[in-house]
Amino acid sequence: ILTSIRHLGEATNGYGDPNHPAQGRLAEILGSMGNVEVSHAPRGVDGCAIPTMGMPLSAVAYAMARMAAPDRLSAARSAAARRVTAAMIAHPNLVGGAGRFDSVIIGAGGGRVIVKGGAEGVHAAALPECGLGIALKISDGARRAAETAMATLLSRFAEPSAPLAALLGEWIDRPITNTAGAVVGCIRPTAVLTE
Repeated sequence: ILTSIRHLGEATNGYGDPNHPAQGRLAEILGSMGNVEVSHAPRGVDGCAIPTMGMPLSAVAYAMARMAAPDRLSAARSAAARRVTAAMIAHPNLVGGAGRFDSVIIGAGGGRVIVKGGAEGVHAAALPECGLGIALKISDGARRAAETAMATLLSRFAEPSAPLAALLGEWIDRPITNTAGAVVGCIRPTAVLTE
């Protein structure tokens, strides 16, 4: 957002205000990419203090599918989608942070997987090789459950290479340890995701 604001010569102060022009542009892009009307969508603020809007998961998945296969978008939007995904692939640590799920998976994926977590257990992915978008939401907002669910779906639909499949496997069945280091449980997907 800040790059577009600087490019257009707009004020960077208050860019998180819902009435800032950048927020209007963002709403238009999200609505267009997700093929959904967002003008009256519920609004909130995410963990980064940026306005967010409610969208159906199907719209988020559709938008991610369009990021994965942007050929049917306008020339300008297709070029923008390609720049964004290329930047995420080239600099995965800027997506989630060193050692975090999104960055680790994008880095290991060799361009096969673009994944981004959001606030309160939302996670989305684009799979460029098959033009697929994935979106999920964990009801209690837990990131650890979202990562496990996303790893399970990616292992199923991304046709991962052997190294990526092994890495995803580490996120699919993870031990839970107590403060003494003893394994006291695990995080794993339900049978619905693995069937």
